[in-house]
Amino acid sequence: MNTNPKLRLLVARVLIATTTSACLPPHAHAGLISTEAAIPGNRDRILVLLDRADISAQLEARGVSPSDAKARIAALSDAEVAQLSAAIDNAPAGARGELLFYGVLLLLLPLIAIALVAKGVLHVGKAIAEGRTSDAPAIAP
Repeated sequence: MNTNPKLRLLVARVLIATTTSACLPPHAHAGLISTEAAIPGNRDRILVLLDRADISAQLEARGVSPSDAKARIAALSDAEVAQLSAAIDNAPAGARGELLFYGVLLLLLPLIAIALVAKGVLHVGKAIAEGRTSDAPAIAP
């Protein structure tokens, strides 16, 4: 193998430089960011909600135009927007319709259970009074 010594030296230097630089950590730029940049825009999320047809209809039913509501949202401070956004996140969906369903269910179940038990007790009491020990009709001897 008769290679040029200068070419071997050049290849060796390039290999040394590339393997050394591959082990170095990448250079990162860090800096401070504002709270508005760190937290997704609650104000924008609320404004998008105001564009929905059902919410616009509810606002108009209460005498507020969607454009007035958007202007009011724009005038809120950041703390007020965060409070409103948290209230929207914590609001129950369906206007508490499930609460009514479960309430009626909890009222009706005990009444149905009492009615079934009373019917069973009356049925058993009637059978005992007639001298039967089972629901099978009595067979005359």
